[in-house]
Amino acid sequence: MVREFLPAPGTMLGEFTFLSPDALWGGTLDKKPDGLSFAVVAEDRWPDGGMFLMVLENGRVYVGDLDGYCLVVYCAASFPQFMMIMKSYQEAVETTPYQEKSDWEKFEKYRENAEQVLRQVVMDIDPTALADLDGFWSPIIEEFGAGM
Repeated sequence: MVREFLPAPGTMLGEFTFLSPDALWGGTLDKKPDGLSFAVVAEDRWPDGGMFLMVLENGRVYVGDLDGYCLVVYCAASFPQFMMIMKSYQEAVETTPYQEKSDWEKFEKYRENAEQVLRQVVMDIDPTALADLDGFWSPIIEEFGAGM
């Protein structure tokens, strides 16, 4: 199910790089035999650890920690919904102008409105994706609205 929704290998979302279908790997949460299985679809590796986007066997998407294979942040109810949100986010980033500081006041309201439109699009796709203000998508969309 995951492979059919993967973006092109090397596609970036923030610091995460999506893997090719043949490079996907998996594991078990908390490295316990009775834990939920997961598949890794994107990574952000560091010299001493890193994070990854995982799809659990129940379909939910989370950010995980490479050190402990533990859940860090909730992303979406399913990988197809995650990808639809990602596509909407990328379209918003590409089509919403970013202004230099001198023009910022003029476009501040425009960006706030663009953020609200994007939030509504995400709510229509998967309301759980924005349920946690510290979750994966809420801060990203807030930064988008702030012009970051």
